[in-house]
Amino acid sequence: MHDIKILVGNREDIPTKYLEQLFALQQLEEEEKWGILPSEIELFRKKWKVREVHWINQLRAVAINSEDLVVGFGTIGWHTKYENLDRGWFMAYVAKEHRREGIGKSILQALITKPPEQIKIIYAGSVLGSDGEFFLRKIKKDNDYQEKRNVAELTEFNVKEVKEEARKLLKIAKEKGYSVVKIKNMTFEDHVDMKEFITVAQQIWNDMPKEKLTYENQTLTPERYKEMYDIEMLRGDNYYSYLCIHEETTKPVGYTTFSTNPLNKQVVWQDDTGIIPEHRGKGLGLMLKYQALLQLLEETNAKYWITGNAGSNEHMIKINKALNHKLWMTELEFELKREEIEKYLKSQSII
Repeated sequence: MHDIKILVGNREDIPTKYLEQLFALQQLEEEEKWGILPSEIELFRKKWKVREVHWINQLRAVAINSEDLVVGFGTIGWHTKYENLDRGWFMAYVAKEHRREGIGKSILQALITKPPEQIKIIYAGSVLGSDGEFFLRKIKKDNDYQEKRNVAELTEFNVKEVKEEARKLLKIAKEKGYSVVKIKNMTFEDHVDMKEFITVAQQIWNDMPKEKLTYENQTLTPERYKEMYDIEMLRGDNYYSYLCIHEETTKPVGYTTFSTNPLNKQVVWQDDTGIIPEHRGKGLGLMLKYQALLQLLEETNAKYWITGNAGSNEHMIKINKALNHKLWMTELEFELKREEIEKYLKSQSII
């Protein structure tokens, strides 16, 4: 590594003169990861201005070379409230032409000392087959989780056929005693008791396969849930949900949510989909996603519908295949002991 300086701090600590370069590099990172046209650069500017949720501390690092150019960036963060208070997360990206120069290790070294002492575990992810995977396997040989990212190309669907299937599945659900409500921008409280909905959402979140990851289950409150999505909406995301209600009890039993952003019009991001256990096996998950698919075809000009699920989640994989999703990439998650990271950096004579 030659004459690289690493700037670390909160957003306001990063000099303004480097921000446009940073946003351009973030845009390149997105394009390299997904292999499609990235979000407009205005989205990265917008994200920079919006704060994190109040229970997260997150620091940034920017790598600057001798020509005063941004050649890499990274973040490290951790919770200050709720659960998993002994864990944090890390990511780094280095411009292609500057890899194998030790910049990624230097970003990690600059950030790993920042979390408080109680942070013992660090999560880091990469795409299977990427330079990031090569880097992380130097610290730990085996990953702990696989996320299968699947995509459906919306231009390949026949709108008439989708409309017929969506109506058929909805009719079957109604005959079984269920109704569906369409919800914009997470306003579930306008349709059901919010505490009851949060109970369902928490169960769905915590039912998701962890594979070998050991983090604690999440505790949701209406206030916490609302803040998470309010932050994303400040960044420009628009959310639509289809909520499934059991007619006899009038209680929510599951939902699906997706988001769009006007600064990345070609992509629809699938958020949660889930049905609580006592109402599974009735085709409700597929029915909900067909309602969402019909809306995507009729109301957006998006090309890609991207979703993700644990490699071990056979039920959701089956639903996604029924909706023409094909494997796009595999993301790997590593659960790293902080001491393992420090040991690795010492062996590289960096810490």
